[in-house]
Amino acid sequence: MSSEELDRRIRRLPPGLGLKHFKNGISALSQVSGSERKNMGKILLACVHSELPKEAVIAVRVILDFIYLAQYSSHNAYTLKYMDDCLDAWKKNKWIFISVEARTDFNIPKVHSLRHYVQSIRLFGTTNNYNTEMFERLHIEYAKKGWRASNRRDEFPQMTRWVIRQETVHAFDRFLRGLVQETGVSYLSRIEKRKARVPQLYKAAKDLPFERIDVYHSFRLELEGLNDDDGEQDWVKASPSDGGRYDTVVVLDGDEADMVSLNGTRIGRVHLIFTLPRTMRIGSNDMPLPVYWPNACPLAYITWYTKPSQNAAAKATHNMVSVSKDIFQGAPRWSIIPLSNIRQSCMLVPNFGKTDVRIWDTEASVLDTCTHFFINNWLSLYSYQTLYLD
Repeated sequence: MSSEELDRRIRRLPPGLGLKHFKNGISALSQVSGSERKNMGKILLACVHSELPKEAVIAVRVILDFIYLAQYSSHNAYTLKYMDDCLDAWKKNKWIFISVEARTDFNIPKVHSLRHYVQSIRLFGTTNNYNTEMFERLHIEYAKKGWRASNRRDEFPQMTRWVIRQETVHAFDRFLRGLVQETGVSYLSRIEKRKARVPQLYKAAKDLPFERIDVYHSFRLELEGLNDDDGEQDWVKASPSDGGRYDTVVVLDGDEADMVSLNGTRIGRVHLIFTLPRTMRIGSNDMPLPVYWPNACPLAYITWYTKPSQNAAAKATHNMVSVSKDIFQGAPRWSIIPLSNIRQSCMLVPNFGKTDVRIWDTEASVLDTCTHFFINNWLSLYSYQTLYLD
């Protein structure tokens, strides 16, 4: 693969939450920051796995596995064994880079330090206890914000008091969350669909008791934290501005659906977020909507992809899950679902090896032009922990 080909693939990737978009590719970058390197790691394997030897794909994947596993906020014997297995697989496959003369050796201090991670975790706890990046964030939270909240005179007692108050508020918030009773999720997929024909659609549209709906261009999801971590925020957009951005999401679609894994879920693309009006007009009178109408919560119009799947070859190499557009009689299948059925956002990457370059290398979104995709579980640590198949 040439650098020009790689840049074209990177330029055409759809947006992802927290992902930097390299609009000019990466080959022309002369100085690369640490943040940019992290963003490259989130997308690189998905862009190149179809062009690399099997050994190279495995070597890259196990290193990414190791990096994400090392970021876990809690560990047990199984996760530490996974890290050891990743290093063993790396040692078995790294020779491919020397054989193609990409490198002459791997005598690199950072690569050598990988073998000490598991021992350090056993001795000192998880890496977030002694990662140097931790203190960069603490400087913002405990110093800069406290300084801004003070009156700049005799600031240290004020900053200390501000930090104590913030911790108290967070502790009380955790207490309140523990008192909230969880509610069950309703699945629209369980409701039997009534078969309709085009003439019935025209008639129903003519008799529609309202003429407008409230439309929203985005919504926020509060993701439940894993392993007693704090929850995360997720954003889903369905906006026609700037050429149109319609994000892809994980939808709960089965009894076995859970907050982790892709079992019992389907992937959909959100095209419209809306709520139905509270009243309807019949003649000249405003009447309340029927009680069986879903007007209590926002709804989403989505188009479907096929159920997530993964063959043995993919699981043994890049370990990404594949989906395709769900087409029926030349048009994508669609549904209107409650927003409560959407679990989280996800990023789809085209299956470049299965798609002709003339299809994906256009100004249009690859989500519109391509048919076959992989679910990019490298987008974030949360995606890595939740977007997989058992």
